Amino acid sequence: MNLILDLLSRLYDLMKRMAEWAVDRFLRQNIFEKIVILLCIPGFIAVSVPVARYYIFESYFYINNPFAVYMIGVMIVMFAARYFTPLVCLTVREIVNMYYLAWLVYLHLSRELSRAPYELTSGYYLNIAVPAAFMAVSLLAFVFFRDE
Repeated sequence: MNLILDLLSRLYDLMKRMAEWAVDRFLRQNIFEKIVILLCIPGFIAVSVPVARYYIFESYFYINNPFAVYMIGVMIVMFAARYFTPLVCLTVREIVNMYYLAWLVYLHLSRELSRAPYELTSGYYLNIAVPAAFMAVSLLAFVFFRDE
């Protein structure tokens, strides 16, 4: 029994140190990098919400985002790019977000989300707003904190 309690105590201490380390790293970031990290929350929400719906058989059927996996990739790039030089960081972040946005807009304009007539839901607009916010915050981080 003491062995189990000792293991749980060590596991708790390890988790506590890791949480303190993560909070300390977060607090040391500049304000725009904090916003980038916090924008990952609506990014994960954007992955899970439907982007369109269509009405058939007297009920609505929802269409999920076929590019949801790529939004997760965009968030990973946004998080990892801060370790590069400021110009490379800005360039990578802007290109990745513009590429995602271009394909998302193309998907709707080409009417490839569904063969059935559909209407867009708020999830589609959230999938546009998150990369646009990522792009704006990345540009602001570059303008104000490029010397760091």
